[in-house]
Amino acid sequence: MAMTLEEAIKHCREVADYDCYNEKDIKCRNEHWQLAEWLEELYHRRQNDRDWICCRKQLPEPEKEAEVTVEVRLVDGKRKRFTCRAFYEDGNTTLDNSDISEWDFDDDELYDPERDDWFVPEGWYGSNDYCEQFTIIDDFVIAWRDIPKPYGIEATLD
Repeated sequence: MAMTLEEAIKHCREVADYDCYNEKDIKCRNEHWQLAEWLEELYHRRQNDRDWICCRKQLPEPEKEAEVTVEVRLVDGKRKRFTCRAFYEDGNTTLDNSDISEWDFDDDELYDPERDDWFVPEGWYGSNDYCEQFTIIDDFVIAWRDIPKPYGIEATLD
């Protein structure tokens, strides 16, 4: 039966710790520790990729900030990818119902006279946590994931 990646990492560490115990086995120990480190790196990369959700499969809730992968398609056919924070609007939110207070548009096509309100245009918007400003992302958002919690131990500023 095949081992899982976690089992393979554990096995390499055990071999390095218990089976390679004399001076002749130093090379064996080092090789098993190196293999365990490579397997751990592979494990973490797979975990990272698992967090991403393809936009063709599912979109986040409107106005929920997420980390996104943006793909820029260049004229020469090349593609460039980067990540940023953004939020999605599905086109069904009105200004009165939006959690965002900084909308600035008056497109007559988005105005609903029955509600006397404007609909927020559908699309992805890049966000800026420091000054609550955002801009529309006019390239291709191909994947998203929840924003991770901040790093470890809470720090205080003196």
